[in-house]
Amino acid sequence: MHRRSAPLRSGALLAALTAVLTTTAVPAGARPHGEPDPVRLSIVETARDAGTFSTLLAALQLSGLAPELATSGPWTVLAPTDEALEALPPGALERLLRPANASALRSVLAMHVIPGRYAARAVLAVGEAETLAGESVVFSIEAGRLRAGAAGVVANDIDCTDGVVHAIDAVLLPSS
Repeated sequence: MHRRSAPLRSGALLAALTAVLTTTAVPAGARPHGEPDPVRLSIVETARDAGTFSTLLAALQLSGLAPELATSGPWTVLAPTDEALEALPPGALERLLRPANASALRSVLAMHVIPGRYAARAVLAVGEAETLAGESVVFSIEAGRLRAGAAGVVANDIDCTDGVVHAIDAVLLPSS
């Protein structure tokens, strides 16, 4: 039986979603014993500095989640890269990014945020976790690679001051 996280607060979504990866970040626990902690950034700062999450950051602003994200945590963010968002079916991203569709956009973004700080080993240990959308994401290893639902994790354990980011190669969509 898998342990599930508590249901998420909708106001906390942005704090979790902006926690995106930077390719230069040091994974939690990756520094040799005795070295000082590297300077860590917030989820939003990490996403901005990475340069591969500009679409995600724009979506967070448009959905109204950006201010909320910065005010609480910790979060685990399954951050779709710009490439992952661009791979949505033709026209889907453009429809989601219309101001009139902010509610649908918020629902999609909520699928990528989990309350709490879960490193790769922790998400595998719990097996699945409930997102801010109220739906579960199942974690597994397939062909030696960590998976979050239908998405492959391309970088994991990006440590931020307000959570951890796992960059993913696909967008997680709510069931409804």
